[in-house]
Amino acid sequence: MPHPEKGMSKIEEKVSRKYAPEHDPPLLGYAALLTVHLGLVGAAMVALDRRGIALGRIGTGELLLTGVATFKLSRTISKSWIGTSIRAPFTQYVGQGTGDEVKEVARGEGIQEAVGDLLTCPFCTGHWVATGLVLGHAVAPGPTRAATRILTAGAIADTLQHLHGWLVKRTDRHHDHEPGHQDHGGRGGHR
Repeated sequence: MPHPEKGMSKIEEKVSRKYAPEHDPPLLGYAALLTVHLGLVGAAMVALDRRGIALGRIGTGELLLTGVATFKLSRTISKSWIGTSIRAPFTQYVGQGTGDEVKEVARGEGIQEAVGDLLTCPFCTGHWVATGLVLGHAVAPGPTRAATRILTAGAIADTLQHLHGWLVKRTDRHHDHEPGHQDHGGRGGHR
C-alpha cells in the first residue's frame, strides 16, 4: 500500500484500502479525469447554448454509425500499435494482445496511472470518443460525418478480415480431416 509521502493522502489511502485492499486504484486520478470530462462536457454545452447551436435529435442511422465509429476509434486509441505513441508515457508494454492488438498496463502512480488505465481501456476511452463525436456533429457536422463514415467503414473492414480469417481456418481444418487428404505443403499466395 502506498504511503502518503508517495503521493497518496491519508484520506485516499483509507478509502482505497477499504475499497480495494488488494489493489491500489488511483482514486484521486480517476476523480480528476472524471472532473475534466464532465467539466469539458459542461463547458461545451454552455458554449453551444450561447451560440444557439442545438444538439438536436440524432437519427437511428446516425446513432449506429456513431456507435461503430466510437468502437473503432476507442480500440485504435487503446489497443493499436499506432496508438502506442499516445499511450507510451502512461503505460508499459506487456505483450501481444488479441489479433493485431497490443497488451499494455498502466504505470506510475496517481494521475499517470489513471491516464494509463483510461488509455488502455476501450470502454473508458469510448466515453471520451463518443462525447467528441456527438459534439462534433453539432459544431462541424460535415467533417464529423465524414470521420464517422471512415471509422465505420474501417470497423466493417476489420470485421470482414476477422471473418475471412475464421473461415479460412475452418475450411483448412475441415479439409485436413477429409479421408485420403495429404498435405503437400503451402498453397502459395495470399488468401
